[in-house]
Amino acid sequence: MSINAYSTRIKTVNYIYPQSKIKDDSFTNTVLVKRESNAAKTDRYPLGSDIQTPSNRRFWKFLKEKGLITDEKYNRLVRTEEFSDEELSGFIARQLVETSQSVKAVASILGELNPETSICYSKAENVSSFRQNFGKIKDGNNKSNNNEQLVKVREINDFHHAKTYSR
Repeated sequence: MSINAYSTRIKTVNYIYPQSKIKDDSFTNTVLVKRESNAAKTDRYPLGSDIQTPSNRRFWKFLKEKGLITDEKYNRLVRTEEFSDEELSGFIARQLVETSQSVKAVASILGELNPETSICYSKAENVSSFRQNFGKIKDGNNKSNNNEQLVKVREINDFHHAKTYSR
């Protein structure tokens, strides 16, 4: 058995700032942790006292003083206050900008691949309205006046659902 195979069974990458708040997989936001600690953390922030032990705090300070972690990473690790409303708003604003840029990039690629095709954007509220007016997705939409059911095929598109992966 290789050392890598052994270590990936007991260690995993975790995020200091939860991925539910910000999609940051930079070195500043990632740590190597025991697999069972990662499973127990969920998406809480700040890190709990079970992680911010005096021993860990001394170790993180040592790493910072030796230049092995940045001040920003150290501050994320030792912080004890929850995110402020302003920080949470900033996370949301950045995600919206990233999503908007991604949509524009995909639309540009599709436009180049299909020059005769027009790309139309649809707001989420329009999709919801369409579902309500034109059919149920399985039995989830009892408000629809139409008895037809729209089919959701996750095998074709389930990109809006979280995925677990290993690095």
